[in-house]
Amino acid sequence: MAFGEAQSGAPDLTLTLDVAEIWPDPMDCPDWPLQPMFAQNGAGICGERDAIQQLERLACSLARSQVLREPTAEERATMKARYFREFDPKTDGERAHLVGPWSLSLGLRGIGPRSHVEETIARQIVEGVHMRGYLRKLRVAAELREQAAADAERRRLEADVSGYPGQSAALLEELSGLREAEERHRQRLADEIAVNRAYEIRMRLRDVHEAASRAARKLGVQAPPLPPLPEL
Repeated sequence: MAFGEAQSGAPDLTLTLDVAEIWPDPMDCPDWPLQPMFAQNGAGICGERDAIQQLERLACSLARSQVLREPTAEERATMKARYFREFDPKTDGERAHLVGPWSLSLGLRGIGPRSHVEETIARQIVEGVHMRGYLRKLRVAAELREQAAADAERRRLEADVSGYPGQSAALLEELSGLREAEERHRQRLADEIAVNRAYEIRMRLRDVHEAASRAARKLGVQAPPLPPLPEL
């Protein structure tokens, strides 16, 4: 953007506060919503999809339906100073009454609405940052699950590789001890096939001899003799 060029659109007020500053550990952000919420049809409002939809509505409402854009660092500082007042909750007792309702529930200590006039928007900004923190938490949790799954898969693959020498040696040793029994089994199968085939051949010899004998009788010639069939 060129120097002096104005940005189009309204800065997103839900980006006034930095979720990373409030919850350095994304998993410390409380789940959203803090209190049960229900849609007009009575369905409960919770989870990623509802948080995204509610955040979009809230951001649009704060911007009065203008086109939204990410605020600059200077704009964020200006918005924060306009709607919030920072103080030391341990020493600044005069401002203790300005602690927002989010102090204990969300962990935003030392910051409150600048005045009662700005409290409504301050609450909405905090609600927006809570939703953003919650969505960040869900993303990080999903990434952690994916990483855990990838790590588990890698460990499984590494175990397959590292365990192969020992497993293969044990299997080869067991296989060696089974070779004689395996050979006997193969011989038994071959013997069974031979026995069945010998039976078929004997039956076939009798059949062809019978056919030849019938033909010889019709021709008036001597029938061929049945050769001796070797038996067991």
